Amino acid sequence: MARQHRKRLFTSLLVVGALASGCRRPPKPTLAPVTQPALVAPRAPAALPELPLFAPRVLAPLAVDGELAETVWRDAAHSGGFADEKTGKLGVPHSELRIANDGQRVLLGLYAADEDIVAYATKGAPFDARDDTFVVQFERVGTNAGYQLEVTANGTVRESPADPKAVGAVCAVEMDGTLNAPADDDEEWVAECIVPFASVHASIGDTLLVTARRCDTPKGATRRCGTWQRRVQLQ
Repeated sequence: MARQHRKRLFTSLLVVGALASGCRRPPKPTLAPVTQPALVAPRAPAALPELPLFAPRVLAPLAVDGELAETVWRDAAHSGGFADEKTGKLGVPHSELRIANDGQRVLLGLYAADEDIVAYATKGAPFDARDDTFVVQFERVGTNAGYQLEVTANGTVRESPADPKAVGAVCAVEMDGTLNAPADDDEEWVAECIVPFASVHASIGDTLLVTARRCDTPKGATRRCGTWQRRVQLQ
């Protein structure tokens, strides 16, 4: 009996040992340290192209008389004041451009504050360097097709290139002041122009790079020039 008891006890101990051995967790493997990859600096976002100014198509009739009182000019796109070429700040005296289209022509309204309006230009003759003049350049984006319009305070127009067989630009000027009279004080002059699409080599949907410039010599001051440039889409 004693021998059988010892045998059972020995067998029980073997079973318990085996169970204990099976429940024991294996040792954790030794892992190599993980190296954190170097952080890559994020790229600066690409600069978005400046949205073009939209020159709306207007249906209201336009009388080319130098007055910017028609509905056309209320709906037209506005440039805001030109920037002084030397400082980049808002130019003085104030200059401004308005632009629209009627489906066949570019419509331009050009405003110039001016205390001494000067213009000696005559058609077909070189412009006088003293003349108060707007110069507006058009370049169709994606091509080399360009056109330039110059209009003085007395309404003289010069186009480049000029096609004598084509219908050219038509401009009218209205002024608040006296032309070529430095003794008095003037206020402003306005040029209202229509330019055929054929002249600017464009049609509805095209985008034009428009650059406008105006120079003036205020009383007792040096000559100042202001510019404005923007891509303009004909709607």
